Amino acid sequence: TQGLAESDGSTFIPQRYTPIAANAVFGDQVILGGTTGIYESFDFGDTIVNASVDSGTIVATDGAAGPLAYGGFSSNSYGDNEYVIYAGDANGRVWVRVESAGDFTADSNFGGKAIQDIEINPSEWTEAYVVTRTDVFRMTISPSAEPPQILSVVDITHNLTALLPAGSEIFSLEFIEASGTGVEGLVVGTSTGVYATTIYDLENAPTAGASAARDQIWFEYGSALPDVQVRDMDYDTTDDILVLGTLGRSAWKIDDASLFLTRKVSLSVDESQIFEDASAGPQFATVTATISRPNYHANVV
Repeated sequence: TQGLAESDGSTFIPQRYTPIAANAVFGDQVILGGTTGIYESFDFGDTIVNASVDSGTIVATDGAAGPLAYGGFSSNSYGDNEYVIYAGDANGRVWVRVESAGDFTADSNFGGKAIQDIEINPSEWTEAYVVTRTDVFRMTISPSAEPPQILSVVDITHNLTALLPAGSEIFSLEFIEASGTGVEGLVVGTSTGVYATTIYDLENAPTAGASAARDQIWFEYGSALPDVQVRDMDYDTTDDILVLGTLGRSAWKIDDASLFLTRKVSLSVDESQIFEDASAGPQFATVTATISRPNYHANVV
């Protein structure tokens, strides 16, 4: 990308790792994270413009722009938005833009840690999920305010910290939403494999304190994957396929990815019949419910 010319005649200068995000609404639009800010193209990268109102503030102090998310859908009255941008930096901030050539607003309520990945809710662009090396957050923004208004940032890490071995890091994040299934969830790639939760569990989590329900929010996403760093992930909503990129252990494909977010309930009864006989006194049967999740089969690709 060295030498890529902006429409104003200046030169785009890439980073050692240059983040790129395709627009979710219009595939001919892309954004790139350069050393002096975020650049936007409306023609597959043939021409670019600096989308940063103040490019020096969006780039972190070490010159590294972080993960990008671009464009989103909405089933609400304000509709889809091809201009929305979420951009993370190494100083623990997420910058948001909602209009073409609009201002960016930053939020720093992410524990002061570098932003590792960002995913926009595929059904609602005013909601996004953010991961740092140790935590997971949900943020919401106003659909109409300009400059953008951050409505909330909520830590949804819950029991994930306890599940991860000491010293583990979170690298990547994907939102799972299989077409026509109604299943929604998050998966995070870590130093030791993939962990997951469902949006239902997150929305119904206890607000504070320790509880059995709180301890079950995040879980290991199957056990067939090697104990390996999962640095990147990509999810296909139409085909319900999750692809994992690991460090040194190849790439893996998981078919029917949403299936492994759902609970399976098995019931067993210790008596096959209970008779209604008042003279025999009360009769009892023990019903045991076992809740589990299917284990996936991952294919090397």
